[in-house]
Amino acid sequence: ALEDHIGYKSAADLMLDAVVFNGHSTAADTLWAGVPVLTMAGTRMAARICSSVLRGTMHGQGTMDHVTIARDLSDYQRIAVRLGLCPSCTSHLRAKLIKSRLSSPLFDTERWVRDWERGLKMAWELRGKSGGESRHHIVISNSEGGGG
Repeated sequence: ALEDHIGYKSAADLMLDAVVFNGHSTAADTLWAGVPVLTMAGTRMAARICSSVLRGTMHGQGTMDHVTIARDLSDYQRIAVRLGLCPSCTSHLRAKLIKSRLSSPLFDTERWVRDWERGLKMAWELRGKSGGESRHHIVISNSEGGGG
């Protein structure tokens, strides 16, 4: 059951994300369980997912990107060791995650659906204007405040 799945994850103090192929739904589930995740953004999409997930979780809550998103491998190791030796640090991150969980953009399903629908409408309108011949980059801005 989902409760068991999340429950097992909540027993951890910290998730060390894989560097080459980041956690996707695993990272999101771990964050929902209130467990901090340490990652490092790589150069390929599969190595940047977790940093995006973390930013979605922390947005508007006094971002902790500098704590949980490493700049390079030595930074990753330094942060992992520091958090491993500092239970109060991981407890602080856990409390912050749990407190902000329901207000974070990552877990705001209604907002996600609204943004997705708005993006589809924008794509449809752009396709109609261009006759389907040109490519566009669509950015969904958050006019309601909070995330991006």
